[in-house]
Amino acid sequence: MRLFSLLAGLALTAAEKPWDPIPSFDSVAITKHFLAREAMMNLEKSQRQDHEFRTRLSPTALKADAIVRQIRSNELQHFWRHTNSSNDTLAGSMFPLARPFITKTKLWTIVRRMPKGALLHSHLSAMLPYGVLLEAMFHTPGMAVSASQSLSSEEARRNASIAFSHVNTTFASGTPITADEYVAGTPVFVRAAASSFPGGKEGFIKYAMSKLVISPEQATRHDLGVDEIWRRFESLFGTAGTLLTYEPIVRTFYRQLFSRLVDDGVSWVEIRAGGSEGKLVHAGEQDADPDLDAWWELMQDEIEMFRASEKGARFWGARVIWSDHRGKDRASLIKSMKIALERKQKFPLLFSGYDVVSQEDLGRSLSDMTPELIWFQQQATSLNLSIPFFFHAGETLGSGNSTDSNLLDALLLGTRRIGHGFSLYKHPTLIQRAVAEAVMVEVCPVSNEVLRLATDILHHPLPALVAHGVPTSISNDDPAMLGQDAAGLSYDFYQVIQAFDNVGLAGLGALAHNSLRWSHLEDQPDADWKRDIDLAERGSGIKAQRLREWNSQWEKYCHWHPYPCIALCAFLDFTVSKTACYEEIKQRVIAGGKLLDLGCCFGQDIRRLVADGVPASNLYGCDLNPHFIQLGFQLFRDQDSLTSTFFQADILDPTSPLNQLEGKLDIINTRNLFHLFPLNQQLDIAKRAVSLFAPTGDVLLVGHHSGNEVSKQVQLHASSSLVFMHSDESWRQLWDQVGEATGTAWEVSISHEPMLPGMVSLYGPSVFTMFFVVRRLASP
Repeated sequence: MRLFSLLAGLALTAAEKPWDPIPSFDSVAITKHFLAREAMMNLEKSQRQDHEFRTRLSPTALKADAIVRQIRSNELQHFWRHTNSSNDTLAGSMFPLARPFITKTKLWTIVRRMPKGALLHSHLSAMLPYGVLLEAMFHTPGMAVSASQSLSSEEARRNASIAFSHVNTTFASGTPITADEYVAGTPVFVRAAASSFPGGKEGFIKYAMSKLVISPEQATRHDLGVDEIWRRFESLFGTAGTLLTYEPIVRTFYRQLFSRLVDDGVSWVEIRAGGSEGKLVHAGEQDADPDLDAWWELMQDEIEMFRASEKGARFWGARVIWSDHRGKDRASLIKSMKIALERKQKFPLLFSGYDVVSQEDLGRSLSDMTPELIWFQQQATSLNLSIPFFFHAGETLGSGNSTDSNLLDALLLGTRRIGHGFSLYKHPTLIQRAVAEAVMVEVCPVSNEVLRLATDILHHPLPALVAHGVPTSISNDDPAMLGQDAAGLSYDFYQVIQAFDNVGLAGLGALAHNSLRWSHLEDQPDADWKRDIDLAERGSGIKAQRLREWNSQWEKYCHWHPYPCIALCAFLDFTVSKTACYEEIKQRVIAGGKLLDLGCCFGQDIRRLVADGVPASNLYGCDLNPHFIQLGFQLFRDQDSLTSTFFQADILDPTSPLNQLEGKLDIINTRNLFHLFPLNQQLDIAKRAVSLFAPTGDVLLVGHHSGNEVSKQVQLHASSSLVFMHSDESWRQLWDQVGEATGTAWEVSISHEPMLPGMVSLYGPSVFTMFFVVRRLASP
């Protein structure tokens, strides 16, 4: 009877629950599926080329990677996309369309500061923004421009080609280059040409740039195909080459180039150059030096001088990969190869390797050039020269054609790296060969977009190469021509981290690390080359040394700080400009008022004020941590130019240097300061601030900090003490207490903005950013 009752009870219970044919997540079948899923994901991760680098990340680097992922995610949602708006800008859209927005992101600033290792694929005449060289022309006596026809009409200007040169002849009354009677090919001084040009100097520079740079409109016309953009692209090199003939301009080029590379975190560069009989015109001369070595002697001289400078301490040097045009016939190619071997004999440290360049689809294939290339190898061996191949290959949309097959020949000919390798992902056997032979691909993301191989970065095959274990690094190819308008690697790095979810800061680090592992820092036989790649920083040579130095730079770069606002890069926001009375602040300081940025951190708000026309001498910044102040100078690179006063001070210390400002200030700016302290110390800080204000007149305390719908105590991080987070009401009450304690009265205005997602995850959904203006009222 009892058994019957039990069974009946179970039956009734079961009947009360609706039968669900879908298995639950804790069922055997579902558990088995997810275990298999996790195992497969782990297997795939282990096969990635960046797997080893990721497994060796320090706790600091892991935290940095997580923080950057959070910032990227936040910008995807709140910068690139706009809720309930049709004006979204696609994160990962064509580079020419995305470029104006990129520099406005926090992720850009993070990428900009990253140590990027080596730039391994860049063509000499297209490495430095042309605006730098054009401006130098105007300050260099004797610089002239000539045109293939009169530039008298818009149509003529569109069809003409131009060239730059240095001339000694003094034109008493030269014919303007825009005159109908202008004789084609006649040099006209640059200044004179600009003065007669529509729009003056600005109009002339804009026109010259149109002969040097692919415009966004041209770059985004993918419907016109690859051959069309290459015709436009190759036409630019004629004008660009004429910019680099006169010695003073060439020296300016190298000094600016190396300086900008260092500023962008690039420590080593390998340059594609040579392959022609370009000559150098010495300072004050008009005719070129017939000695071909003069050009390379100057380059070597500039490398050595820069490395000897203070800034050059962060630059490890440069080498040249001799590059011949793949359109040359056999006789012309052999002639240039002989010149390359001669240059290698004369400049063994400068010249690194050999390549053939220009559009692969229309040039000779490596298969067709194999006899000349084998001959070159044999000649190098007979001369006891090490000049290995670093071939462009696979820079094509083709699959199975002769251009695509350049990948096969490059590998068989023993190339140490592959330039572009865009079509490599289509060839599983060649991928295996590249991995087995430790052949790295020099990936040039922006170039591949602009030259119409990838419609945008989201369609680039880089993730496939990394996933299959192919060594890769990032290069910029021809940044002056292709729209980056910057010498460094930051735009290409940005495109990669923004486009692909599985890259992150750690993935960028792996790419930078690879660039040094596969750098040709010194001549080596194949066995030593592969050994040093394999040993990396565990080796004993120059490569291992440079990798260890880069590792140190990387760790310093990744250094994480326990303040969440700093960890989440809130210091990249110039939030003083969001203050409701920002215009009033600017005008008052311009008129002579004194402003203190209290808890200035990196001093970014001071920089914003200066950029908006406020006299730097009227601005003061102090922080408890002097390291933050120094980091600000490093971040903004203005140690020698910013005249504002910065100092270290503890606002709770009555003997601190803040005493020098007592009774002198009109405005105090505080950002993310008050919420770092418990309530009683916040009261002390506010009273101390009051003592710094001028005794009479309208004074302001402005800024922002974390607020909450309900005031509460919180903990910033695991090792910190409790601090106090205000509601609107409690913040006003604090200033009522300040007024009672100091015999003053204060008006408090408050506004809210959404909090960074990282802070929301720490403190809950009711947290927000509280902006405030606290204004002293006149005494009754």
